[in-house]
Amino acid sequence: MGQIRTAIIEAMLAAIPVAIVYFAGWAYLTSYLGKFGIDATELDINFTTILVYGFIPLSTVPSVVSLVVLVILASALVRSLSGEVKVGWVGRILKWAELGILLLFLVAALFLIKGQAQVEAKRMASLVWEGQKSQTVPNLSISNNSEKLLKYFDRCRDGRRFRQVIGLPDRMIVICRSDLTPTQRGTIFVVDKGGVVFYTADKLRGDLT
Repeated sequence: MGQIRTAIIEAMLAAIPVAIVYFAGWAYLTSYLGKFGIDATELDINFTTILVYGFIPLSTVPSVVSLVVLVILASALVRSLSGEVKVGWVGRILKWAELGILLLFLVAALFLIKGQAQVEAKRMASLVWEGQKSQTVPNLSISNNSEKLLKYFDRCRDGRRFRQVIGLPDRMIVICRSDLTPTQRGTIFVVDKGGVVFYTADKLRGDLT
């Protein structure tokens, strides 16, 4: 019975790293896209993409420190489960106490990582608004978009006012920054892989302050 419990706990510990990276990626993407009024839950973002974005908040100093502490606590728990500490009822209490401490710190670390994800998302959104992110112009379908929209796209392209918010396999989201107040106003465009604009929205930068 003890071996089964140990195996279950070790399996849980093995799954924690992937869960943390996924959590960090999802926290970052929801916060970043939210800066542009986009609901991340409405997008088809694959598992691998979320994991990749997870390393952005995890690479900050506070996140790294919290992860190091988590590894130390997890290692101590594994050693305890391996019988390297005193056995008996005292040993069992110590084992459960270590598990409780690990879980409490895990929850605290997740809150910290979420905070770092929000900070990094705000920084990246600021780069988009400030025009420091690379200009990206999607190829539009001439026959499936209105002439007015195509002319607007041409003006944005010629003025080098397009900036990519995010690119996904089935769509690209870009913002055309205003020619008068480029760091404060813009228009969001969602373009599918066929070059059709199926969503537009004017956006103010107020939520970055």
